[in-house]
Amino acid sequence: MAIGIFLGQSLVFLSSYQTEYWGFFFLYGIGFGINNGIAYVIPISNCWKYFPNNKGLIGGLIVSGVGMGTFIFNLVST
Repeated sequence: MAIGIFLGQSLVFLSSYQTEYWGFFFLYGIGFGINNGIAYVIPISNCWKYFPNNKGLIGGLIVSGVGMGTFIFNLVST
């Protein structure tokens, strides 16, 4: 998880220095999207192992928790 966080922050930092559209597109759009996809797989697969009968509930709670965290901390930071 720490590797995913470090990689995500590095991609955002590097994309802030891009002066061309395609460099920003690849670093932020594609790179950060792939990183988020990888970062979601780890907690969801671990929770599916512990709760094999409630995979949909666990997946929904994780995704909604990430969304609510983004919503709340976006309001806090602005």
